[in-house]
Parts: sequence; structure tokens; C-alpha cells
Amino acid sequence: MRSRSLPVVAFCVFIALLTGCGLRNEWTEADKLFRAKKYAEAADGYASAAKQHPERRELEFNAACAQYAAGQLDEAIRRFQKLARETTGQLQQKSEYNTGNGYLQQGKADEALEHYKRALYLQPDDIDAKWNLELAQRRQQRQQQQQQQDKDDKKQQDKKDQQQEKNQQKDDQQGEQEQKPQQDEQDQQQGKDQGRDEQQRPQPTAGEMSKKDAERLLSGLSEEDKQLQKALRKPKEPTRSTPHGKDW
Repeated sequence: MRSRSLPVVAFCVFIALLTGCGLRNEWTEADKLFRAKKYAEAADGYASAAKQHPERRELEFNAACAQYAAGQLDEAIRRFQKLARETTGQLQQKSEYNTGNGYLQQGKADEALEHYKRALYLQPDDIDAKWNLELAQRRQQRQQQQQQQDKDDKKQQDKKDQQQEKNQQKDDQQGEQEQKPQQDEQDQQQGKDQGRDEQQRPQPTAGEMSKKDAERLLSGLSEEDKQLQKALRKPKEPTRSTPHGKDW
């Protein structure tokens, strides 16, 4: 089925009725601003007139249409929904339809579908509502497909990240296993070198005294030497010499 662009609120705006000079002038001025594409100013004009004449709900509707055209979608949707709840007949049906348009412009296909269905319930032969309903269904389908694709991509990425983490853990464990034999070999080599050093260090042989024994011996000799020197310093006792006669 051929595609069709979204209608820009084709039924806006309600033209001013000749009921009262003051109302007609305000309404007419807002209509002029709307036709001049000064939508924000037109919205203010319609809203101001609606406050002074709350019984004319068409002014509220036109204010919402002007806000929609000005890109003030949130404000326009709130006005249209209020009118759809509080009015009947053509005004209610068009408010439902325009609410759907506002949501579709925001990319909210689910909400748009709901309000297009309501508009068609109120007026089954609304061609614009049928077209936009189909457009919303297509966008909804694309959104669902995109959401599913995003989920699949996330799962795939999570799986890839988990595999990378496992590979990294495996590499770390392998690295630790490779380092352990090297460390053991280094420890063994260090033990061999230490044993070799101890073997090369002179060891006291049988019959040889240790360093401590030698020091004790020297200390003892030194003490004996002191005693000997002390004895040598003592004066010698005179010796008696007796002549030796002949023994014959």
C-alpha cells in the first residue's frame, strides 16, 4: 500500500462565526496570525479569547492546533486530550485524531494507535484516521523490530565480553603456571649455589682447632706468659759457692 505523509491537522482551524463583535475580532485576528504561520502568536490569541469565552470550545481546539503547528506538542496534546474528555461529536472526534497525530510526531506509536482507534470508533469513515492508523502500525512494527535487534545485540555483546573475560582468566592462569616452574627452578638453583658456597668455605678438619678454641688457647698462654714474666722479675736469692777441693 502506498505511503502517505502525516496530515498536518488539515481540519484546523474553526473559522470565526459572526456572533458578537468582540469575539469575532479576537478570533479573526488569531485566524490571520495562523494563516501567516505565526503559530505561537496565534495560539496565544486563541487561548486569550477562550478564557473570555469558555463556552466556545472551538477556541480551545484552535489554540491546541496552533500549538501543534508551532511544535509545542506536549501542550497541544494536553489540550486535545482535555477536549476529547469534555466534548462530544465532531470536536471530540477531531481531538482524538489530533492527539494521535501529536503522539506519532513524538515517535510514540503505541499511544498514537490508541487515539486513532478512538477517532475511528467515533467516525469510521475518517480516511485520514485510517491512513495514519496504518502509518502508526508500521512505525510500531519498526520500533519493535529495533527493540528486538537492540536486545539481540546486547546479548551478543554480553556473550562476547564473557568469552573475553574467560580467555583473560585462562591466560592469567597459564601465565601463573608458567611462572611457578621458573620460580621453582630459581629456588633450586639458589639452593645449589648456597650449598656450593658452603662447600667452598674452609671447614675445620679433624685435628685442627676451631677459631674459638685457638682464642681460648692463646688466652691461656698469655696468662701463663704473664705469670712467667712476673716470676722472672723477682730478685734472685744469692747462691752459696763452696770451693771444691780436690777430690783426690
